[in-house]
Amino acid sequence: MSTSSDTVTVTWQTWEYPATLLDYLHKHVKPFSRERHGEASRSEIRRWFDQGAVQLNGERVAHDCEPDYGEIKSLILFPKGNRVTLV
Repeated sequence: MSTSSDTVTVTWQTWEYPATLLDYLHKHVKPFSRERHGEASRSEIRRWFDQGAVQLNGERVAHDCEPDYGEIKSLILFPKGNRVTLV
């Protein structure tokens, strides 16, 4: 926020949703990788999509899915595993 004698200017930083669900997981969720023992790479997350390990609202989705972020009820990683991750 900057001020001068007569005016006040407020600048808000806006956060834009990524275009695809893959970008959202990679940039904002940053899941842990057991393979690499650290943050999962973009290609590893893409492989999870291809193998059906990511479900959006109970349905399997493609890595290039462009969801309506307001309509997301659940995002599940590894639904068939012993430890299911809900985001």
